[in-house]
Amino acid sequence: MSDITRVVLALTQLQGIGNQTIIKGLRNINLQEITDEFSFLNKINSNKIQKKLDNETISVMDWHNALSLADDIINKSKEKGIGTVSFLDEDYPKNLLMVHDEKYPAILYFKGDIKQINDHKSLAVIGTRNITEFGNEMTSKYVKYFTSKDYVIVSGLAKGTDAKAHEETIKNSGKTIAILAAGLDQTIYPKENAPLAKEILRTGGALISEYKIGTKLFPQFLVARDRWQSGISDGVIAIETGTRGGTKNAMTAAGYQKRPLGCPDAKEYLDVDFDELPKTSIGTEEFIEKGLAIPLYTNRSVKGFRLHLEEEKERREEIFREQKSVEDINLF
Repeated sequence: MSDITRVVLALTQLQGIGNQTIIKGLRNINLQEITDEFSFLNKINSNKIQKKLDNETISVMDWHNALSLADDIINKSKEKGIGTVSFLDEDYPKNLLMVHDEKYPAILYFKGDIKQINDHKSLAVIGTRNITEFGNEMTSKYVKYFTSKDYVIVSGLAKGTDAKAHEETIKNSGKTIAILAAGLDQTIYPKENAPLAKEILRTGGALISEYKIGTKLFPQFLVARDRWQSGISDGVIAIETGTRGGTKNAMTAAGYQKRPLGCPDAKEYLDVDFDELPKTSIGTEEFIEKGLAIPLYTNRSVKGFRLHLEEEKERREEIFREQKSVEDINLF
């Protein structure tokens, strides 16, 4: 945890200041200039913050209170084995920084080795909680293949497909990361996956959340979690889903986050027509039919999808490097 993280976290504790205001305001500031002095707030490129400073909605006392709250969160998190990282830190997941609309968390909390997500290629493997025999088979198949290619597997520690993806990664001696929808000091949801969460950490993976300690799970947080499974990864494989559910949230997010999305082509695997598909495969097949997902069936199609992931990752990182170079030049 850096001093910069402390300042960013303190900014999140100011009334009426959100993630995007902080991210856009600090984006072009030289990191060496970021301090916990009240005068630093005048350097932040944000009309909202400057207006609050001008009308004294943010005072010196407000800032000191925000810093104190940040210190309290950081220290109590440490006591529980939870790390804190800001979007300006080296260990922050780089894929999130490349979400085009900058709608990513300014602060993340983690247990375990968060560096895994930057040190390796990554794939989100997601699907219905009501996993079928077909879903079990497909999850095992794809996780085995991608872990053999040095991919970290990302999922949400939910029942069904998520749990299977984490378990199969561990079985294949891979690393897996779970995105959670509550503070990392809260009881694991669902409770039956608490042992799996411990196993993820024991085998060198990580648990990640955008929520500070003490934050309980709410349904809307599950939607955000679904979005970050895609955003933190190089691409997504949706194993199976019906016409509704959290899996479709992540599949939709993959589209606007420009992450490649693949789905097992259930019509081919099961040798049935669309109207004969099980309900749990209708959602994924609809995405394939609309051209929103790459159909996976043959070995060639799976390899092609992997190469597409890697090409898109390289292209995305090149654009990001160019943008950073321009920003760095503008600092002088």
